Amino acid sequence: MTRHEQAQLLEHFVAGLKASGYTDYEVRQIRPNLDSDIHSADWDGRFLLLEGTMTLEIAGTVRPFVAGEAYEVPADTAHREVFGAEGANLCIARRRVGDRPLREIAAAIPLTG
Repeated sequence: MTRHEQAQLLEHFVAGLKASGYTDYEVRQIRPNLDSDIHSADWDGRFLLLEGTMTLEIAGTVRPFVAGEAYEVPADTAHREVFGAEGANLCIARRRVGDRPLREIAAAIPLTG
C-alpha cells in the first residue's frame, strides 16, 4: 500500500470514528514481534493496521490481519495482539464507554417482555 493510499484509508477511518463518538486517536509505530499478552481496557477501541501484519486473539478466536484491515475491541474484553517480524504502523482510537452514541447504548440493553 502506498503512502497516498494509507492517507486516504486513514482519512476514511477517522471520519467513521467521529461519526461513532470516537474523539481520541493516534498513529503508533509498533516494534517487531510485540506480543501484548492477554489484557483489557476500560475503553472501546477501534484499530486500523496501516503497515505490517498482526494476529488478534479475542473471545477464543485467533484471526490474522494485514495492512488495510481494521478491528474493534469493546471495553473490558480480554484480548491479545501479536505483531509480525516487520513491526507495524497502527491507528489506535479510544472511546470511553460513557461516550457511546445513544443508539449503541439502547442496542446493548436487553429487552424483557
